[in-house]
Amino acid sequence: MKERYKIMFFLTIILVLIEGGNHMILLGFLILIALVCAMVLTATDLRMMMDMQSLLFLLGAYASIIIGSKGWNDFIYGIKIAFHKEKNADKSKVKDSLSIFNLLSKSSMYIIILAVSVELISILNNLSGPEHIGPIISVLLIIPLYTSIFYLGIINPIIHSLKKAIK
Repeated sequence: MKERYKIMFFLTIILVLIEGGNHMILLGFLILIALVCAMVLTATDLRMMMDMQSLLFLLGAYASIIIGSKGWNDFIYGIKIAFHKEKNADKSKVKDSLSIFNLLSKSSMYIIILAVSVELISILNNLSGPEHIGPIISVLLIIPLYTSIFYLGIINPIIHSLKKAIK
């Protein structure tokens, strides 16, 4: 069983390394999601890995960074360029989009630190009731997982596509 996941992992790495078209971003993202789901299903029930509050926190943090930097239009333009290869793309707009996605990339670690800090405070507040610590720790661990999926599956491939569009 574990050998199958190792083979899937190496196939994912090979597919990411292949310099293909923009469809490789979507394919790489789907394979990443499939790998995470496969590992979760072998370890536990998939419902245990779903935490809507953590997902909303992550999406809200990324949205606040985009809106706070006044880069919503650049963000949308970057997504369009990443998934639709345009030969006449405006280089200055692509560079602006790249700067927004670089900002999201750099902020991913800070989002994890912020979320883990909030959850650690919650753990320390509930030390008297050990039955509450387990669910809090699971939420503490799921936010870095979600952030890693967003970073590796969405943000990083789009950065790669935008860098190729600038060249």
